[in-house]
Amino acid sequence: VLENTSQPAFIDYDDHQAEDDNIEQTASGFKFYMRVPDRCFGMIIGKKGSSLKQLQQETGTKIKLPSSNSHSDHTHGLTCITGSSKRNIISAKVRIELLVDSCRSKSLPTHFVMVPLSSKQIIDNYIQFKNMVMQDFSQSLFERPSHKIGNDYINVTSAGKESRLCSGIEESIMQVPQRLHITIVVLRLLDEAEEDSVKRIFESCADITKKHLKSSKQPTVRIKGLEIMGDDPSAANVLYAEIHDKIMQNLGEDIADRFTTSGFTGKDGPRLKLHATLMNSRYRGSTTGKAKPLDVRNIVQEMGDFDFGSEHVNAIQLCKMQKNVDGHYITISSLPL
Repeated sequence: VLENTSQPAFIDYDDHQAEDDNIEQTASGFKFYMRVPDRCFGMIIGKKGSSLKQLQQETGTKIKLPSSNSHSDHTHGLTCITGSSKRNIISAKVRIELLVDSCRSKSLPTHFVMVPLSSKQIIDNYIQFKNMVMQDFSQSLFERPSHKIGNDYINVTSAGKESRLCSGIEESIMQVPQRLHITIVVLRLLDEAEEDSVKRIFESCADITKKHLKSSKQPTVRIKGLEIMGDDPSAANVLYAEIHDKIMQNLGEDIADRFTTSGFTGKDGPRLKLHATLMNSRYRGSTTGKAKPLDVRNIVQEMGDFDFGSEHVNAIQLCKMQKNVDGHYITISSLPL
């Protein structure tokens, strides 16, 4: 692709001077290699190469994405940016990074950092909670006589007692007991190389655990109370149990901050709120790609103070959002506490 001589659109060079050391000088100018996940190539190239052409014109550079037949040990899998000045190259690099960030933010979560919940007390109480929800609030139990009032279904039990049912509540949206966990941070990774990077970041968090636990034993978390993600309990996607422990909250915030700084979270959300997901509309799956929300108003009103018990936290894990043969999440790495 020919380099265009139109005026480049620059990123503030002063903010990126530290990157100069990685830019190589050549006989005709400068050259820089960077790794770009191949999942982002389509966004960078655009329809018939239009986006790539515009990017090169606006930054005054040439950008060569890696090909499958590139065999150089030094450049294999790397994107090459060439230009007449370091300023041009840094401008193109930052623009590509912004496109990768956009690609990441549109991707579904792939990995997460969490605390597994496996004590008998927690599991037994969760199963009790799940059974109560399915018995008293699930519309899937239509074998009982029922009728509709407004948007709610009124179910009359055999004993003549009425109980309100909630829209969207069914077995498939409930968390599986062996996958109960406390979520610390959710990640959106685009390839295997990023998984290796995230593993190194996770293992570097050992200094955070030492800082928060140096003068105390393993934290004990209390799991009590129900909350939703969002503001509308009549159209919620996630219902979770609240976590009560100051040490674990502070530890989790520092770990989440380290991953947010790395850029692998993909989205900047509110300050960390430790939680244990109990229901998630995404668990049900959807052919349209959009999860059907849950109406949990009656559940929160009647069971909002449900106490799941306490558990000693002995490890933090980095996991894939995939299941192994035993039904547990696939663990990538673990930090003992």
